[in-house]
Amino acid sequence: VAIDTINHWFWTIDGQSFSQQNPTVLTTFGGNVASTLIVETNVGCKDTLTKSLMVKPSPDIDVLITDACFGNTTTFGNNTTVLSPAIMSTYEWSFGDNTGSTLVSPVKQYNNSGVYPITLIATADNNCSDTLNTLLTIGNPPATNFNVVGTCQNSNIQFVDLSVGTDSVVLWNWNFGDGTFSTLKNPSKVYASPGSFVVTLCAGVGPGCDSCISRVVNISAVPIANFSADTVCFGQPTAFQNLSSVALPQNIVSYKWYLGNGDSASIATPSYVYPNAGGYTCTLDVVSDSGCISSFSKSVFIYSNPIANFTVNPECVGNQVAFTNTSLSLNGAVNKWNWNFGDGTFDSVPNPTHTFSSAAVYNVKLNVESAFGCSDSIQKNAGPVFVSIIASDTACV
Repeated sequence: VAIDTINHWFWTIDGQSFSQQNPTVLTTFGGNVASTLIVETNVGCKDTLTKSLMVKPSPDIDVLITDACFGNTTTFGNNTTVLSPAIMSTYEWSFGDNTGSTLVSPVKQYNNSGVYPITLIATADNNCSDTLNTLLTIGNPPATNFNVVGTCQNSNIQFVDLSVGTDSVVLWNWNFGDGTFSTLKNPSKVYASPGSFVVTLCAGVGPGCDSCISRVVNISAVPIANFSADTVCFGQPTAFQNLSSVALPQNIVSYKWYLGNGDSASIATPSYVYPNAGGYTCTLDVVSDSGCISSFSKSVFIYSNPIANFTVNPECVGNQVAFTNTSLSLNGAVNKWNWNFGDGTFDSVPNPTHTFSSAAVYNVKLNVESAFGCSDSIQKNAGPVFVSIIASDTACV
């Protein structure tokens, strides 16, 4: 253009738009790229030019480098590609320790632990290249060890990491031998069943650098505490039947009874007389020779004895003497009465009448029994109560 000047440029290259006179373009793919330029003068005149540009493809670096332990080999996996028709030509590796390689996927062993800068320059046959920079950690594996606190089934077993090394231990992988796992440093675990379990700990100073140790952990069966106890009347001994058990080869070696009133016993099968009637919550703790503990509680009841009593008035010979039962019972009604009239005769009704054949003082005894089998007896008067039978010619009219 001799007179007018170009003052607008409209580029379309690889689907991208630009308005600079001389743009720089980053293409997504290599190969033939369509490009169009529209120019416009200061007076609005336009012209268009379309061309196909050949863009050379650059390599696409794709590597897999895993941190490793000092003394182990490190493989530098390389899957770098370039679009056809170009093909990969050369690889220049720098391993960060003044060594390198031109192999596609070299293997190297480092002589010291540390963090190494890794560089790969990949070049295609069209002289286009790509560069990767990354870091590789070579660790010093720890001396892995652990301790186990607790050995009882259905209880928390604490696993304590004791691993040490010149580098800090930051990774833990536990296999508890029963299909469960943990990545905690000091995990706890409950085994639902007894047995021998191979527990493995792999402790690492970083990804790809760890050491492992396995140990057999024996989990002991928990004893099953259990007992029964007789329900008795006040004043009678309560016999405790110990029904506790534990799976072989364990044995129960300790018993502790808490009798519900502050008293206790430490034998296998105690017998105890409670000082008062009523209900008591008794607890039995048992300990196996593996130190496993089990506890069992149940209620024990001591029935009150009935209180035997009766009233009677003096009578004349030949008259019926009425006996009135006034016995009481707090636990279970009185349902048995045994009268001994002191003259060789007896009765079993609650309120009997009796005719004495001769005047005398008779020692009358009443024994009562409740529905729970508890009993009491009384003989009248201070000591016995005597029933006085008066001769008819003395006091009877």
